[in-house]
Amino acid sequence: MKRPALFFLAIFYPTLCFAMPTSEFVSRWKAVIPNAQHLRPEEFANQPEVKALNAEFGKAFDQYKAAILKARADNAVPRSCPPKDANLQLNDILAAAEKLPADWQSREFTDSFGKIMDDRYPCPKDAKS
Repeated sequence: MKRPALFFLAIFYPTLCFAMPTSEFVSRWKAVIPNAQHLRPEEFANQPEVKALNAEFGKAFDQYKAAILKARADNAVPRSCPPKDANLQLNDILAAAEKLPADWQSREFTDSFGKIMDDRYPCPKDAKS
């Protein structure tokens, strides 16, 4: 019974079943970025590939944010301390992801995003919530 359910999920909701490796995330974004110059912003944003990549980025951001909020709720030191007005630029994140060591390239993008943010916004030594 499990196999048909997994097959159904894999066909209709692949992002639930398969994590996107960092190298794939970067290469897929690099492949669609040139299209942005030829399309209106809303046309570009509505492309299926762009929607899928935005969803992956959103998933990474949400997991990262949830980890920080959980640490704060538990009165523990969060994994990193980004400023409230942090301005994330996709090109900066892609460049940082490309610079990660080879073993990070095969890891899920959500993990790599967390590492990028941890490296970019370390907490002070005495940080608590």
